[in-house]
Amino acid sequence: MSTFIVERHMPGAADLTPEQAQAFTRRSLCVIEQMPGVRWDRSYVTQDAVFCIYEAPDAGTVAEHARRTEIPADVVTEVRAVVDPAQASG
Repeated sequence: MSTFIVERHMPGAADLTPEQAQAFTRRSLCVIEQMPGVRWDRSYVTQDAVFCIYEAPDAGTVAEHARRTEIPADVVTEVRAVVDPAQASG
């Protein structure tokens, strides 16, 4: 299983209503139920984009999830390493 960052260009993403965000969430989870091996960890919303963290077997599976949900996945990037502050101490 690999981790992927999905960049979704969505102008005005920060202005989504709670109801709109809930609709996206439900649609995503409904599709994930039909795709074993896919897990959505979380998403970060910026002004004009949403960055989602997924675990999946490969990038093609993440793209297929986006196609089925009809939510854009403009860039799908595999995470190769994680760096965090804990590494500074040793």
